[in-house]
Amino acid sequence: TWAREGQDEVFRLYGEIRDAHQWHESDVYEGGKEIVQAAVGKGVIEKLDDGALIARIEKEYGLPDTIVLKRDGSGLYHTQDINLTIQKKEKFNDPWMLVWVVAEEQIVHFQRLFSILDAMGIMPIDNLYHFPYGWVVGKDGKKLSSRDGVDLSASGLLHMAFEKAKALISERD
Repeated sequence: TWAREGQDEVFRLYGEIRDAHQWHESDVYEGGKEIVQAAVGKGVIEKLDDGALIARIEKEYGLPDTIVLKRDGSGLYHTQDINLTIQKKEKFNDPWMLVWVVAEEQIVHFQRLFSILDAMGIMPIDNLYHFPYGWVVGKDGKKLSSRDGVDLSASGLLHMAFEKAKALISERD
């Protein structure tokens, strides 16, 4: 996809080689539902009267108990990320740490996810890390968005920064 190609271009600019494996929602969705269903009654996941499944994390982690499966059986991001974490552990031979590089708007999601993963015994909370990033904003102070017709890629931003740096250096010389 064009998004993946753009990411790869930025990685090449920095001389990084990234793992060729990528997971898609379809790779983790059903398995995530199965995992939380199998965990019902084992101390963390409970079934509510309406059929939804909830992770009880408030008492131990100080975070609100979190729905992990809707009453209609639909999974949520937490559900999928539980399975994704298990798959990453298997793929990378039980790494000591897993890091997510995801926008800062997802901080609460990852606090809850890491608590659920710890409570379920999937991976210790101290070995899970969310590296949040911010957004590029325009002169109006609003977040740039391709949905709004503003198209600024990471490589384009890096190119602009490089050209500005060259101009500043030329002015000093």
